[in-house]
Amino acid sequence: MPTQDMPRRLPLAPLQYGLLIFTTICQLATVLITWPLWLSRVEPPNLPTFAVPEIDFVWPIIVSLGVVVFRPREGVALHGLLLMVAAVFDQYRLQPQFFAIALMMAACVWPAAARVTRWFLASTWLWAGVHKLLSPDWMGHSSHWLWERAGVDDPGLIYFVVAIAVAITEIVVGIFACLKPKWAAVACIPMHFGILVTLSPWVLDWNMSVVPWNLAMAVIGYWVLWNVPDWKPIQRWETVVAMIWLIAPVGYYFGLVDHGFSGVLYSDWIPRGQITSRDGHRRIVGWGDLAVPFPNERRTLRMYFEQSARPGDKLHIADPRRFLNDQYFVLGENRNALPIDIDSFFLDQPVI
Repeated sequence: MPTQDMPRRLPLAPLQYGLLIFTTICQLATVLITWPLWLSRVEPPNLPTFAVPEIDFVWPIIVSLGVVVFRPREGVALHGLLLMVAAVFDQYRLQPQFFAIALMMAACVWPAAARVTRWFLASTWLWAGVHKLLSPDWMGHSSHWLWERAGVDDPGLIYFVVAIAVAITEIVVGIFACLKPKWAAVACIPMHFGILVTLSPWVLDWNMSVVPWNLAMAVIGYWVLWNVPDWKPIQRWETVVAMIWLIAPVGYYFGLVDHGFSGVLYSDWIPRGQITSRDGHRRIVGWGDLAVPFPNERRTLRMYFEQSARPGDKLHIADPRRFLNDQYFVLGENRNALPIDIDSFFLDQPVI
């Protein structure tokens, strides 16, 4: 008798529940890898969206993952809400891996979320490849740097060939996810496991916070795409969501959508910030104990400048996007970043 009642006690179908627990473990691993990111910090400073008290979010985030185990629907909703609130308190936390895994957790709970996740997967793969093909940095120093970090002293032109092959592979898998989802289901497994091997300590030993994300993309991506009933969205609202997922990344080139949520992955075609002071200059790079890159957006670079620089220091935001110009700022006495022109930026004396 107990064995007959056991399946009824599961909050979801056994396969869905098992996949949910898997994605929850992936999210927990990501939080543990990035533990200091969820704490109130002095250096690097928190980047609040507006004036809010400093709060540690690490334990509420972990508790919400515990709730998922016993109350999946409530736990996933609570976890997603906490992620958004935590990002309001610190925009450093606007890293795509956290929100992508949360979406895949929702896919294990709600059928509609699973269908929406299909278009997230398609958009991510498709635009990851497109951004790479459009990026001179990916075709140049970025892919070359990956080979050098892997221990290849002189990759010759092979880095260029592989850079093109990686981009085309991502585009093809993204197209499959739109038109032939079962083909994409099969293709995404070797693609993401290839990324896992590349990031592993035996090759690059780099950016370990996205390892659980790639593992979840392979497993949940396969499950979602293998089970979608047709290439067409089922309901009208799903068509709208699909179009938004597939078109919204264009907004990145106009500064309307963050690069982390536009599929700009490893292409290195993102804004960069450099602070100049009387003592020299320093780039805004992130990493360190936080184990994540700086969320390089024009607003976050300016926010970091206002939090960490001294009055009179200057900020140059170099933006590679064709439709956006570089920006120059000087920090005023009230710690506001004041826009200046390029000529004022290169003056020896501070412009306040």
